[in-house]
Amino acid sequence: MRGLSNASYVLVQDTLLRICCAMLILVRKRLLVGDFTANIQLLQHYPQTNIDH
Repeated sequence: MRGLSNASYVLVQDTLLRICCAMLILVRKRLLVGDFTANIQLLQHYPQTNIDH
C-alpha cells in the first residue's frame, strides 16, 4: 500500500484478518454442516448481517 509505513500496513493487515475471522465465526454452524460446494457458495454470497446495536 502506497504511503503506509510498515507499522500501519501491519495494523491494516491485522484488522482485515480479524474481520475475516469474525465473518467466519458468524456462519460457523452453517459451514460445519455444509459440503464443500455449499460452503463455497455461502462464502461467495455472504448473507447480510445486521450490525446495528
